[in-house]
Amino acid sequence: MVLSERQLPLTGLEHTRPTQRDRVLTQLRDGPTCGTEFSEMHIPRYGGRILELRQAGFNITNESCWKHQHYSRQTIYRLRS
Repeated sequence: MVLSERQLPLTGLEHTRPTQRDRVLTQLRDGPTCGTEFSEMHIPRYGGRILELRQAGFNITNESCWKHQHYSRQTIYRLRS
């Protein structure tokens, strides 16, 4: 039996592209990041990824954004060591 590309096992292929969670963590390691910046990175569900990182033990704090002028309240996230 020949497997099509869709049926090929994913073993060893899982990490060919960074996940959204990986991208969020990398961005937070670079410094405080505003929700608008995550949206510009095409990560619309960044809040869910931040929750997953917190549940994995990362200390991520949030406060009102001071990096940009927003028309409404926006949050900035910071990875604490």
